[in-house]
Amino acid sequence: MQNNTADISPDLLAQSLKQLPCGALLSNNDKLILWCNDTLTKLGECTLQQVISQPLDKILSEYLAPPEEENQLLHMKTTASQAEKWLKRQDIALENESGVTLTLLWDVTNEQFQTQKCANLSNQLEQLNTVDPVTGLFNRKAMLQNIEPMVSRCRRYENPLSVIAMEFTNFNSILEQHGEEVANEAFIQLAQLL
Repeated sequence: MQNNTADISPDLLAQSLKQLPCGALLSNNDKLILWCNDTLTKLGECTLQQVISQPLDKILSEYLAPPEEENQLLHMKTTASQAEKWLKRQDIALENESGVTLTLLWDVTNEQFQTQKCANLSNQLEQLNTVDPVTGLFNRKAMLQNIEPMVSRCRRYENPLSVIAMEFTNFNSILEQHGEEVANEAFIQLAQLL
């Protein structure tokens, strides 16, 4: 396959970069912004004049909160006219002697909201889960949720109440010697006796 990159005009390349669906900017060795596309100015609600020749770190800190951990996920500082946004940043050192770096910023707001929503639903599900998945018996959480009403009812009607606390002391040795499947079966057998 022949490489036809020489056939691409600089104007076509510049036009393509301007129309990228993500924010793009070029910065030099001194981290001064040399160029940015229209998508970046729309993401930051700024103008080209506010960005060009400015230090990259200054512009990013002015419009973006610091990255979360090491994943280069940036939280957009919200303004009155702008909803909350999350951006994913990637820096690419261009392979030439100019020392120019291409920085791309993708809007990952929807993905971030979905991740947060999934985590919230998992937490809610964990809080609602009251049945042991192996034995089908109520777990400690269910016991704690239901013990107080049971005690109150037994006191009110003067009925006896028994609570059994059990510990499966050989579980670890069964698990080590026979594996998880056999250990789970032992739990199930014990649950059926109760």
